[in-house]
Amino acid sequence: MKLNIGTLKTVFQPTKAIMVYSSDVGGKSLLVEHDAYVLDGQTRLGEGRMMSEEAVRNTVKTFTKALDAAPRVIHPRVLVDTPNLFAWWLPKGRRIQAFDIDWHKDAKGRDRLLNRRATLPHPALVFVQRRGNGHGSTRLFALKGNERPAGDTEVFLAPFLNLNNDGWICWGSTPLPDSPIHESFTTVEEAFFESTFSHLNQNAVVNVGKRTCYEFFADLCDNPPEEFPVQAMLPRGTLNKVIAECAGGH
Repeated sequence: MKLNIGTLKTVFQPTKAIMVYSSDVGGKSLLVEHDAYVLDGQTRLGEGRMMSEEAVRNTVKTFTKALDAAPRVIHPRVLVDTPNLFAWWLPKGRRIQAFDIDWHKDAKGRDRLLNRRATLPHPALVFVQRRGNGHGSTRLFALKGNERPAGDTEVFLAPFLNLNNDGWICWGSTPLPDSPIHESFTTVEEAFFESTFSHLNQNAVVNVGKRTCYEFFADLCDNPPEEFPVQAMLPRGTLNKVIAECAGGH
């Protein structure tokens, strides 16, 4: 038997089985460990080995480690929640975005984004953060659709300034919450949109044609569309791919 668990369809194979044998006399029990494997689509058990008291204690410790933290209800927008990684998605919407470009003084369109604010549409987004590295390790990607993504959903570079081509957010002096990410991810979203978009960390975050990126965003500010032009977004692979990259620290 195989189990597909969660959005990313992780496949789990049986490897061990513990059988409990109880006696009608004295209420005693024995625990016997078996190797487990799949043959012809069926789970099979190998020869049993009686477990010592020490082996039982170690097994109990292994399975109770995950219970040390208080259980919590998973937010419906959370995609990945592991000891090393946390990811969630945000549906498309409209947000006030502030621009004040202090780099690339000779770039076309820069002057049109000096001290500029506009309510602009944004596509659905995926935030990914490595636990233990603080909110500064947050990466951001975009979706063309507006549904909860699966592992094989294609993702794109998020169409914002202050990002590099791996999706890393440059927070600058933006204040960030101190609480753990599973408690504060909506605050991280607010901090991102309340920050000032001040620079371009790479050649392009969108397919701008003959325009510069600054001209692209200035045009959006001049005539905000109802929906973000997702056809301009740059592909980054599947969600599974970027999650694996983030988990590996790439």
